Amino acid sequence: MNCRGDTVKSILVLDDEFKLLKLVCRLLQRHGYRTLEAGNADEALRLFHENHGEIDLFIVDICLPASSGIQVAIDLRVDLPDLSILLVSGYPQNAWSIKDSALFRALGPHLVSILQKPFTPQILIDRVDGLIGTAPPEVARTA
Repeated sequence: MNCRGDTVKSILVLDDEFKLLKLVCRLLQRHGYRTLEAGNADEALRLFHENHGEIDLFIVDICLPASSGIQVAIDLRVDLPDLSILLVSGYPQNAWSIKDSALFRALGPHLVSILQKPFTPQILIDRVDGLIGTAPPEVARTA
């Protein structure tokens, strides 16, 4: 909580591209969000369980080297069914693999949004705000 009593929103970010992971987390932090960084699926699952009940949003790259980002989202939703999910992809949805398309259908549309790469900082913040609400006013900043 901050000095006004507003709860700071927590975001778990999973991306195997280190520079993009750092950039996204810095941007979210500048806008008042608390971030947890994961470079692989196992790390994301560990951070999620260590912070269970405190994660408001999971941002994940769909294409990961050893797993599907959508599968990781499904795994997290087993424990937290109302977890908001922001799926990030460098490919349009009609170019996703058959497996990822099937996993997306299994995930369902509830509290899920897709963000196409490349994206601007403002588009990312708008999408996050749309899923979990804005950060507390005294820490939120414009890009």
